[in-house]
Amino acid sequence: MSEITVENKTYDLSEFSLKHPGGEKIISVFSGSDATNAFQSYHGRKFPHSKMKQYLKKEVYNNENDVLMDQEYLELHRDVKEHLKKYFKTNGYAPIEQWIKTVCLIVATLYVEWASIYSGKRSYTTAFIMGILYAWVGLNIQHDANHGAFSRNGKINEYLGYSQNYIGGSALMWMYEHIVNHHQYTNSIKNDPDIQGGGIIRLYQEDPTLRWYHKFQHKYLFVLETLFGYLIVFTTPLELYTNKYGLIHTLPVSVEKWRKREQRMNIFFLLRFFGLPYLLFKDTLKILVLKWCITITVTGFYLSFFFALSHNFSGVKTFKKTVNSAFARQQIESSSNVGGKMLCYLNGGLNYQIEHHLFPRIAHWYYPYIAPIVSEWCKKNNIKYTHYPTIKDNVNAMTKRLKTLGSSNG
Repeated sequence: MSEITVENKTYDLSEFSLKHPGGEKIISVFSGSDATNAFQSYHGRKFPHSKMKQYLKKEVYNNENDVLMDQEYLELHRDVKEHLKKYFKTNGYAPIEQWIKTVCLIVATLYVEWASIYSGKRSYTTAFIMGILYAWVGLNIQHDANHGAFSRNGKINEYLGYSQNYIGGSALMWMYEHIVNHHQYTNSIKNDPDIQGGGIIRLYQEDPTLRWYHKFQHKYLFVLETLFGYLIVFTTPLELYTNKYGLIHTLPVSVEKWRKREQRMNIFFLLRFFGLPYLLFKDTLKILVLKWCITITVTGFYLSFFFALSHNFSGVKTFKKTVNSAFARQQIESSSNVGGKMLCYLNGGLNYQIEHHLFPRIAHWYYPYIAPIVSEWCKKNNIKYTHYPTIKDNVNAMTKRLKTLGSSNG
């Protein structure tokens, strides 16, 4: 059963999910959750309550809930979509140039993986290069695919989204953490898993766990980033086999068939790195583990380095509660951009974090073209639009914030 709440109305979308244009999986992942913010960011329009009344199960009246959608945001959505249709003749799905980049990246990744693991050569350089390529696969392919931005066809998005599993992660867990939680509640103290430092690092002022070592967090963060890849590959099987997200929250029953499928994918990942090379070439496990460590360290550092920049910078805002009717403002004030087109095409649009959070179902190829529209809209509505010219500028802003948070409760 896929029960989803939108604007205080709970719908059983189990039947509808089978004919949902974006695919069954995305609805199943949201089962048991409120999807008000997700609907307005993905569809850019009001929810069709009257058309969906046959699926209505109950209405939840809670005076504390803000159930109104962000009307100005929906108008911005319309302006951006009209711009894309006028100048690019598209609704925002990946253009041919992005598909060509995707094919080239897949071919390069398969070749380098063969050279690193299956060629019989003990090359650690290829293991390093493979780490970079894995990061690019995650940023350029799985990210757009699991957001439904690659294609109008939900199945194509789903299959491309499994590239997350190919590099050692889980598409299912990523969607649950990233889309259901992080995107809907960006920098929300209560709901965003990406700003929970677990006492190791302090990412918001209200965090009560200020420790003596936090005054060094702006330095040791970069060491922690080298461990990010291990966190992913070790927690993925635990979550898939225990049916837990974060080993605490039970996943909805509606995603069971995808969980079973991804368990097999996780086994395939381990066989590719260790089982088959060992049988084919009798390489010692020591060499295989070393190559694997190089790849995972590089991938993890690359990804976490850029992730950290996006929502941790001097002047960024955090929120005790995400307000649906101010969704766009909160997304913009909790995100920052850096660089331009070149970095966008290299990192799958991660550097245009503002545009991505406002329009997650638009392919990253178009972010540089819609950024001026968003920037102008922010000026009109007196919202600060943060864009750093260089990565160095962004890093300086991040370290400044971490240094402040590590030394003060004020």
